[in-house]
Amino acid sequence: MINWYRLDPLDTLFCKSAGPMVMGENHAAQSIFPPPSETFSGAFRTAVLKQNSIDIKNYVNNKAEIKPEILDFVGNADGKPGFEIAGIIFIKDSDIFVPAPYSWFSEKSDLLKSKISIERGYEKNVQIFRSEKISSYLVKTSSGNKFYSARGTKGELTTIGGYWVNLNDIYAEKEKMNVYSPDYFYTGEIRTGIALSGKSRAVRQSHLYSFTHARLKNGCSIAAGISYDKDPVLDNSGTVKVGGEQRLCRYDKIEPDIKTDSAGKGKFSSLCPLNSKIALSDNLISTGKIIYSGGWDLKKGFHKPMQSFYPAGSVFYENINSNLIKIEEN
Repeated sequence: MINWYRLDPLDTLFCKSAGPMVMGENHAAQSIFPPPSETFSGAFRTAVLKQNSIDIKNYVNNKAEIKPEILDFVGNADGKPGFEIAGIIFIKDSDIFVPAPYSWFSEKSDLLKSKISIERGYEKNVQIFRSEKISSYLVKTSSGNKFYSARGTKGELTTIGGYWVNLNDIYAEKEKMNVYSPDYFYTGEIRTGIALSGKSRAVRQSHLYSFTHARLKNGCSIAAGISYDKDPVLDNSGTVKVGGEQRLCRYDKIEPDIKTDSAGKGKFSSLCPLNSKIALSDNLISTGKIIYSGGWDLKKGFHKPMQSFYPAGSVFYENINSNLIKIEEN
């Protein structure tokens, strides 16, 4: 069961990548947007604690009196929550935009080929070439002689994974569709800030950092799906603090028409990054560059160990966790 929540930030959002910042070497932090699943997971856990007047320090020290249904949802401070983030999507007006599947391709010359396209953030009527399973005795892979391939008509193909598409276009099985870059939904704003020293939080002399914050464009929102086998103990509307600097976001529960309950064989695309240890590679058809994320350990007050994830839009031939959308029949 997936419950969706639409978030509208009151200001910019900043989510730092896993890359280090070393004084004298790197003073520009790389940002991630949309925020990683761990960011939303922590935000919703904290929101539930606050909505139920549970002191976070007592929760961290296992001294808080918590109702079983709440503890089942948020989990212990040194463990994982009872839910998982099933999807991270954009909403513009009434349209839903999801990560483009990595098994779909277009002519390289058709993607953001002009200055106008870059400024508006999308390219109209891009021909989509879907990868198909083929077999050849000339090619040997880890799974035998069968593999997936796509063929264009006029030039070099490139995956549209990493871009965004309208969910209705997927359901309509269009051969041509608009392909959107992240620039369509938000703009980047450079901010410069001071560096602080350890627990004392004293300002470090002559040590500044630059950060890129994301500001959603007018009419755009971001939404996260919570996969949980019960009704979440999260209020239907309220506020959460997201990312670095704990920026405030209003949220409301919504009911978008996103079908994630399809079963059987086919091609299924992920709506958010999937842990590479959980998402069995035997079911993997296509993916992009592996991403790494750690998050913050509330119990230890330190970074969590880094984990590897398949990026959103990775394609599998089974709905491995019942949170994926079907993009093609078998």
